[in-house]
Amino acid sequence: MQGSQREAGFRQFGDFAGLYGGLGGDGIRLLAAVNDPGRDIPWRAVDALGEIRDQRAVPTLIATLDNHHPVASGQLLVVPGMSAADKAGEALGKIGPPAVDPLIAALGDSEAEVRKRAASALTNINDRRAAGVLQRAFRQRDMIVIAGAHLFFMKKGDPTSLNVLIEALNLRGVGDVKMVDDFLNSGNARLEKAGEDWAKSHQYLLGVNGNGRRGVFIP
Repeated sequence: MQGSQREAGFRQFGDFAGLYGGLGGDGIRLLAAVNDPGRDIPWRAVDALGEIRDQRAVPTLIATLDNHHPVASGQLLVVPGMSAADKAGEALGKIGPPAVDPLIAALGDSEAEVRKRAASALTNINDRRAAGVLQRAFRQRDMIVIAGAHLFFMKKGDPTSLNVLIEALNLRGVGDVKMVDDFLNSGNARLEKAGEDWAKSHQYLLGVNGNGRRGVFIP
């Protein structure tokens, strides 16, 4: 299978890979597809691995946190989480406790984006180890981890957490569109205002997508 036929085949497999229930048989193809050169194959393969939730996929997904393979959405709305690397964080969060220790190790990575993705994944895992390491990062004011795990700290809603979150958003190289997107839809007036100010200062336009969720647009 070559060209468009090959890509279509992986696309169809990725869409329904969750039906396999594990990495046996053809499921092994998903691990190889994560590094496929096709435009959207890696994203779909990672998405499918998250649906399968097989802990044997953890090493591949951890490695993919450092993969900058974007998906061209063709939309003006800036959609956070649209790369294989971002999707790997989501998939690891779905796998849950078996991914906690590798994710904690990834918090020490030299790349800030890897650390953010690992922190974000830990936010989605109900595990005392995950909560403990995120709380320690907050006490140490590790702004990269705080930014990645902003949803974890947003749930607290106390003034100190909000102050630190806004500080993290406004630090150069720390705050990003994903934080802004979640701030704009938080229902908290302070966070919404901080998100609006960040978007304007970075020359984005504010808008609403088809699902009624606020977001930022490329002018």
